[in-house]
Amino acid sequence: MTESPEPPKETQRDGVTRWAALGVMALCAALLWARWRAPGVASSAALGPALQAVEARLRARQWQASLARLERDCQELSCACALASARAAFDVDAPREASRVLTAARGTCSVSALAGPHAELLARQGESAMARAAAERALLQSPADGCALYALAWELLRAGQRQQALGYAMRSTQAGRGSAAIDLEGTIAYGDGQLVLAASAFQRAVELEPNDVDALYNSALVAQRQNRYRDARENYLKVTRLDPKHQNARYNLAILTQSVGAQAEARHHLERFAELAPADTRVASLRALIERTPSTAGTVGSSSPAPSAR
Repeated sequence: MTESPEPPKETQRDGVTRWAALGVMALCAALLWARWRAPGVASSAALGPALQAVEARLRARQWQASLARLERDCQELSCACALASARAAFDVDAPREASRVLTAARGTCSVSALAGPHAELLARQGESAMARAAAERALLQSPADGCALYALAWELLRAGQRQQALGYAMRSTQAGRGSAAIDLEGTIAYGDGQLVLAASAFQRAVELEPNDVDALYNSALVAQRQNRYRDARENYLKVTRLDPKHQNARYNLAILTQSVGAQAEARHHLERFAELAPADTRVASLRALIERTPSTAGTVGSSSPAPSAR
């Protein structure tokens, strides 16, 4: 039997080097897999810099409940993670980050799964005609797509079709779109004088994300309109703790406390408001109001401005 020749020494070394390199690659892959599976960092590994940017926005807004949900939804590399990330980005007014997430998700999600978020992105970018057409196409495929329903509600509101907009906003909420749809529902209801519906919507938004400054402010605004002094004051104060530079919360606190005769507190909020907005024309009128005889206790004063959808 003819024996096989021994491989040249260089070939052996090459083989050893190749196996060593493969070993290093395997170790790196194992470490990446472990990092991806680890709680709290899975989302970053799953969708990379785009998702990290969304998480940073949530942290900046102190949206701890939303951040926890996003980390939970991104424990696995999936389309569900990408869609949750896009919705979270929309909720914190970050369409650029949402666009990056949706672009990164093209290899993970089907075209139909991305249709609704794409329609919402177009709406947020001001592409009204394209957004409405995209939303309608998405709803033909999936009638319960929360993002598509939200996009259509937003465009109907822009067109002045408030009742239809409210209906689609409520359908979007029922489909699980989240805080943006609930906020839109409440905003439309408030503008139409449906304060009970508006109060319910904004309260649900607060329950979903307790640190949502917009939802807290809007909830306080409705409570003030409904003469619910305690609820209005507590939520305005929460707003000022989360966002010390929130001018309208300070302005409304001054009006609110003055309206029940709490002059010392009203002056305090007036001075904070004047520090935040020294050139605001409301400072002089507010000062004049507070220096007059206190209003009848139990009557909650008017507030400004009205809530706005996001």
